[in-house]
Amino acid sequence: MFYQCIKCDSRKRAPLEKQLGKVFMSKKNQEEEMALAALYESSIAGLTRAEKRHKTLPILLVEKDFTDVVRQTGEIYNFCLSGLLHFSGIDSGGTADLKEMISLLDENSARMPKLVKENMRRLRDTTQRLVAKIERENVPDAISKEDAVRAMDWADKIVLLAQNVIKDYDD
Repeated sequence: MFYQCIKCDSRKRAPLEKQLGKVFMSKKNQEEEMALAALYESSIAGLTRAEKRHKTLPILLVEKDFTDVVRQTGEIYNFCLSGLLHFSGIDSGGTADLKEMISLLDENSARMPKLVKENMRRLRDTTQRLVAKIERENVPDAISKEDAVRAMDWADKIVLLAQNVIKDYDD
């Protein structure tokens, strides 16, 4: 009964919309809100995947599987960068190319949280260096222990950045 009154008389509806907020969102606003919620959930899922892979890096290092340490770090970067994009409301289009993701972050820097903006230069540099190492992974003995340790350090930093942005957001 109450809903019918609101539906019938638009003069009564306007003040109630202000009081009830999102209950009366337009269909377009509801769709936008749902899309943003889906991107946020995707950012959490990506971060969770990155955290799980991050835990495997010390085991790979002990096993002297240096190439896999670098490869896993690439995947960690992929999940974290994708999560940062999704958190900021930007669909990465399913790209797995780290260079494209960094370009998307650069292009949309105005939408990025302050913490991401402050770390963009480091993200750009480490991503570029990581991509160069990944491209060398098929060359025998191209990845050294030092390369693997450096890659682990990069993974530590990007996971921490993504955790601080996605999980502890207060910007």
